Amino acid sequence: MKLSLIVLGLASTLASHVSASSYLPFSVSPLSTHEPNGNPEGDVNYYHINFTVSSSNDASGESSAICTNSWSDNDWEQPQAYSVNVPTGSWIACSPSTYSFQLYPYFSIGNFTLGIQQNFTSSTTWARMLASGSTHITNSTSDFTCTIDPNTVQYVQHASGDCSIPSGEHAISVPVTTASAAPNPCSNAAVINTTFVVTAQTTPEQSILVTGSIPELGNWDPISAVQLSSSNNDGTIAAPTWQGSASLPAGSDFRYKYLMQNGDGSMAWECCENRQYAVPSPACGKVVAGNNPDTFRG
Repeated sequence: MKLSLIVLGLASTLASHVSASSYLPFSVSPLSTHEPNGNPEGDVNYYHINFTVSSSNDASGESSAICTNSWSDNDWEQPQAYSVNVPTGSWIACSPSTYSFQLYPYFSIGNFTLGIQQNFTSSTTWARMLASGSTHITNSTSDFTCTIDPNTVQYVQHASGDCSIPSGEHAISVPVTTASAAPNPCSNAAVINTTFVVTAQTTPEQSILVTGSIPELGNWDPISAVQLSSSNNDGTIAAPTWQGSASLPAGSDFRYKYLMQNGDGSMAWECCENRQYAVPSPACGKVVAGNNPDTFRG
């Protein structure tokens, strides 16, 4: 036991002396982004980003993950040429969650900054490492191109389109700029504590629940749904944040939706298609389903 502690301590010390520049860059391909047209009768009214990231920095060899996220469109009182609702300020787990990514303010589908983070075992020091980097992606080059419909019809449609890496073009490279000993090891537990976070326009008499396609979320039965809580549902802000956790089987892939419960006990389901999430296995750090936060679709 004492020898193990010495070895772990030595690995951590060695890790602190390995510079970020010694690690290979992340590789991103394919990559696609989508901007909705604002028409509720048309396509699903959400921004979307989807990509695959890979790296050869792990001691076990090359690994990859699929990263995706979607969020609500600007409304007609938000005419900015970029997404005002893009989730920023936190890392979004990929699948597997040894990778995560981050988005930044002023996101537009053809002009944005993408951050990548990986939790891996260094082949140099055999310590668990957390490395990250970011790059700016723009459709001003042949590496990333867009098809945009600029037409705008007030209250019916606004500019929309799709961007992607063209077939035959090389992957986007994201250099590693920071690297340090990972603060939290990955968990191989059979059950993962999974958090749900959603913003919803509720009154002090209302509350939010989540249910889904697995027994731990009630098997779509509102009576067995997981109750979420809010620390700011006092009427002072329009859309308080609600959150709660459930112990879910590692690796489980499920569908879910939020419900709004009124003061008289009646419930209303959020609209549109079911949400989907896969609990990572192994899980690294805090596991949050969906977009962190999701937005209640009234």
